[in-house]
Amino acid sequence: MKFLFLTIVACYIAYSISEKCQGTDTGPCIHTICDNTTAVQCVNGLCSCEPTLNLKCTTMQDCLNLGDTWNCAKDRRHCIDNMCTCIRLPA
Repeated sequence: MKFLFLTIVACYIAYSISEKCQGTDTGPCIHTICDNTTAVQCVNGLCSCEPTLNLKCTTMQDCLNLGDTWNCAKDRRHCIDNMCTCIRLPA
């Protein structure tokens, strides 16, 4: 019971301190820091880092062809749901 209570409290705290925004205004997103392949955007009222590159794909080769413009090691590039994704899949 204590665990459930602490989990609920932790989720409430995380939500309450997360940066919030409205519409396309990213002014309140001062603590959201993105890498060079993403940009700060307001998504569903929360500040988020969204890709700036066109990461659409039909095969993994499309993801490999992005070259050095995408900060992702080639062995981590995968085409999942028609979007290039940078993850490590189990062998």
